[in-house]
Amino acid sequence: MADSERLFARNSRQQDQHIAGLVRIAVPDMALMQEVLGELWEKSAGLPDLMIDWRSDLGLVDVVDAQIDVGIRFGTPEDSRLIIKKVGTAEDCIVASPELIAQTGMPEDWQSLQRHYPLSALINPNTGRVWNWYLSNQYQFSPARPKFVSNRMENELIGVLKGQAFSCLPRLLCQPYLSTGELVELFPEMERKKWTAYVYRPQRTVTPPRIRFVFDALAEILAQKLSRSKQPARHADQA
Repeated sequence: MADSERLFARNSRQQDQHIAGLVRIAVPDMALMQEVLGELWEKSAGLPDLMIDWRSDLGLVDVVDAQIDVGIRFGTPEDSRLIIKKVGTAEDCIVASPELIAQTGMPEDWQSLQRHYPLSALINPNTGRVWNWYLSNQYQFSPARPKFVSNRMENELIGVLKGQAFSCLPRLLCQPYLSTGELVELFPEMERKKWTAYVYRPQRTVTPPRIRFVFDALAEILAQKLSRSKQPARHADQA
């Protein structure tokens, strides 16, 4: 081994030895984050002294009160106390099963869908009310009498796959079922509202190596996940 290679290997080992201690991480409660966590463990396999405190919640976490070191959010960054790294965008899509569409017929437009079709809704833990369906930058509505309500979008997905309701869900969650035809997308021509995906950490005078490592690792993992999700979907007119 050349001297330069030995020096690089020694420096790498020394750097890894400094990556030790606890990192508190806050992420939204969604299935994608389980995949992210798995890949984070893979990236940290050579860091036996790194400890992870992983919190999943759809509610907005107070970074200071909860002593969060690193987090992931979707939306518009608004907290000036945070250092953020934008890693891509995500969007929702309106989906239903082919069986439900065969029973109810295809809605002519989103207004008809809102008024006359069975819908599902997700509870906003910050308000206790259901989240609006954000159809685009111009249009949104709140399901007035949803057939199914849950505090977890994965539960909504089950109802949609079983032909019980139409739903507005993250494309990341629906993509596997759109690809197989188990779900179809409605109104694909409508330009969807884009949600910024970003990794954040609080501003500090000195940021420990363990926090920098987790911050960079999560940014890389999430960027790859978002990039792979941008695949053609099956639309309602193809069902």
